[in-house]
Amino acid sequence: PRNWLLLSDVLKRLKMSARTFRATFTHIEVVTIAEAEFYKQASLSQLFSCPEELEGFMPDSKELLDLVEISAELVALLG
Repeated sequence: PRNWLLLSDVLKRLKMSARTFRATFTHIEVVTIAEAEFYKQASLSQLFSCPEELEGFMPDSKELLDLVEISAELVALLG
């Protein structure tokens, strides 16, 4: 298992655009996943315990979400 954050949440915290993030942190991989797949994986996770956290996501959506894997560097950037 690996832990991921929504890129949109990371960008809000860092107060930067996706373009700037990708240009500055070229070594941090950004993965794209369908919102429906994200919803499915999160809801089936053994660590998932709060259904309210998924209220903003649509289980049948075809929209794409960008994710970044949590790393020591990302944790340091986010504080």
